[in-house]
Amino acid sequence: MGEVSIERAGMDGQVAISNMMQLYMHDFSDFWPSAADDGLGEDGRFGDYPSLESFWTAPGRLPLIIRRSGGLIGFALINRCTHSGLAADWNMAEFFIARGCRRSGAGTAAARLIFAALAGRWEVAVLRVNAGAMIFWPRAIAACVGAGPVERLDPGGAGWDGPVFRFVSPGGGAPLR
Repeated sequence: MGEVSIERAGMDGQVAISNMMQLYMHDFSDFWPSAADDGLGEDGRFGDYPSLESFWTAPGRLPLIIRRSGGLIGFALINRCTHSGLAADWNMAEFFIARGCRRSGAGTAAARLIFAALAGRWEVAVLRVNAGAMIFWPRAIAACVGAGPVERLDPGGAGWDGPVFRFVSPGGGAPLR
């Protein structure tokens, strides 16, 4: 598989994440057309991710680059906004692994590194219609957490439709660089 690593994205990483966000939006357009701003614009691109730049400027937000064997394979956007309405130290706002790298263990390895680097209460919300994520996240969290129970909430309703996983990561992993 090759060694998976994560790093905090500097300002130069904003372009890479913005570009990968187009692939992410394309994936979401399979099952949630409104997530892709109802399709492609006249410029051939999906709409921009709202407030992407805030991940480099606002407190409590972290843009992360995911690499395998040094090469770019994905990103994660971390914030403190929750779908449950309960307090959390960290929320997996967005997580993307390029299609060619999926089902190789790279996503689980990246999630493990992220959770280990950032100790505290986590929340991961999974959109119910995202079949791949509905399979991936329960397995990835179970493989990563290792300490304490994983709480599964299912708020449903207009605000969010899908399970919300809450757990505490003891940290202890390599700090983000």
